[in-house]
Amino acid sequence: MDSILVFKNGTDIKEYDLSIVIPTFRNKQLLFSAIDSVIALEQYEGISYELLVVNNNPDDDMKELVDKYKKVSIPVSFYKNVENYGQVGNINQGVFLSRGKYVAFLHDDDLLLPNYLNEIGPFIISEQEYDCIVASFYMMAENYSADFKHRFLDVITAYRYLYRKKIQEITPKDYINSFYDVYSAPTCGTLFLKKAILDYGYFKDAHGAAWDYYNYRMFNKEKSVFLLHRYIGIRRTESGMSNEVKIQKEFLEDRKSMVQFEIGDNKFIKKYNPIFFTKRPIIKYIIFRIRTRLYYYSHNLDSTIGIPKKLFEIYRN
Repeated sequence: MDSILVFKNGTDIKEYDLSIVIPTFRNKQLLFSAIDSVIALEQYEGISYELLVVNNNPDDDMKELVDKYKKVSIPVSFYKNVENYGQVGNINQGVFLSRGKYVAFLHDDDLLLPNYLNEIGPFIISEQEYDCIVASFYMMAENYSADFKHRFLDVITAYRYLYRKKIQEITPKDYINSFYDVYSAPTCGTLFLKKAILDYGYFKDAHGAAWDYYNYRMFNKEKSVFLLHRYIGIRRTESGMSNEVKIQKEFLEDRKSMVQFEIGDNKFIKKYNPIFFTKRPIIKYIIFRIRTRLYYYSHNLDSTIGIPKKLFEIYRN
C-alpha cells in the first residue's frame, strides 16, 4: 500500500514514544474536533509523541486541513492513500507509517480527553512493555440522556471496587464467560505496542463489521491485553458506521460465524448461545443475560459509560 505525504512539521525523529493515529475518510468536520482534542492534551514529562492523520480518500487535496494545522506546536504528519484501502487497510497503513514505540488509535469522529497522556504516560515509560492497553471512554449521543442502566448495575455490584485496580489484564476467559465485547472499539487512545502488532501480522480484514471484535480475540490469544480503568476519551454514538442498522445486523451475523472458536468447551455458553441470538425462550434469555452481566461487572470488565452532563455540555458541538 502506498501513501502520499501531504504535510509534515517537526523534526526527523526516528522513533517517538507514542504515535496517535487518526484514520479518516470523508469526515472533515468531526476530524477537526478529533485533531483539536489531541492538540489540547495536557503534557506528560518525558513522553515524545506525534500525530498522524491517514486519509483514505485519494481525491482529497487536504488543503483545508494543512492550512488549519500547519502551525501547531506538536509534530504532525498528514498522509493520503493513493487508493481507498478500506477501513482495516487504512488502519494498518497508519501503523506502517507511524514512528512510535506505541501506537494509539482515535477514530475521526471521537475525542481524547485532556488527561489522556497523564493517565497513559506512566505505562508508556514503564520498564514493562504492554502489548495492548484498552481505553475506557464516555459514550456521547447527539442528545444527552443519563446512563441509569450503568448506574444501577454499578450500585448493585459496588463491592467490586474493593478489589478494582487502575489497570487489569483481560483474558479470553473473560470475553467467553461474559459473552460480551470486553474490549470495545479500538479508539479513544487504545494503545498497542507497535512491535506486538507487527508480530501479530497487522490487523486482519476478516468478518466484515466485526473485524475489530475478531482481531482483538485473535490478538489476545497471542499477546497480553490490559484494561485501563480511567476515562480518557469520548466516543460519539450518533456517527460512524456502527450506528447504521445494516451494519449492526452485519455485525451480529459476523459474530455468529465466530461462535465456534469462541465457545470452546464452555458448557454454559454452549447451552445458552442459541438463546443469545434468538432471545427465545424469554425466561432463559433473561437468566443468561443476568449471569453474563454479573460476571462482566463483578470482574471489572466495564470500560464505557454514558457521558456526564457537565462534560456533554462542554464537548457537544
